[in-house]
Amino acid sequence: VWGGHGRLPGSTIGKLYFTEDGSRHWCTATVISSANHSTIWTAGHCVSNGNGGFYSNFVFAPDYHDALWPYGTWSAKKWAVPNGYHHGANRAYDMAALALSTNGANKRVGDVVGWQGYLFGDANDNRRWNDVRAFGYPQDTHPARSDISPYGHDLRFCVVDAVPITLYKEIECDMGHGSSGGPWIYDMPASRGWGYIVGNQSYQTSSSSPRERGPRLGRAAINAHGAVQAA
Repeated sequence: VWGGHGRLPGSTIGKLYFTEDGSRHWCTATVISSANHSTIWTAGHCVSNGNGGFYSNFVFAPDYHDALWPYGTWSAKKWAVPNGYHHGANRAYDMAALALSTNGANKRVGDVVGWQGYLFGDANDNRRWNDVRAFGYPQDTHPARSDISPYGHDLRFCVVDAVPITLYKEIECDMGHGSSGGPWIYDMPASRGWGYIVGNQSYQTSSSSPRERGPRLGRAAINAHGAVQAA
């Protein structure tokens, strides 16, 4: 369990709520460096159904923990998912960026909670990242264990190496449903609290194995991030 709330990096990571077929769900998302100071990063399957349809009612609650929303919430006004995921659910493109509106006090999310940097693009596409912190709000684990809140009340993390494999990057971590979209942050000393997003949680390879995969964040990631900057 990550215990450092009220400061970086916890303040930049939160729950992303959305509506799918009339039901409310959540994923994990992160405030990411951006020109508009209002962009969050998550998984494509937290925004799109993979068949040309988007979910709705996106609301971001940064630094969520113990059923508390210490910074309040921000709603999304624009989002972008690579076509490879939006039309065909190709997990190699399971990434998304969302631009948030200002909150009730007319504040941009990044100006309130800070943000994480990122290392996207072809030059970083096939790189192995050592000593990465992977974060998420899981409601279960793989394999299952009993100390996980089914409501995802805890921000949890794994310390891992992100290893390139065909089309993806892979880590050893057992966070399950709810952690989707959670950031894999490289070069994040605790004294600083921010680093660089080099991956995001997409899917687990097996319900009995602590192994997870995320897309390589190359040109498609740059395009998705850029697509919401004018919002």
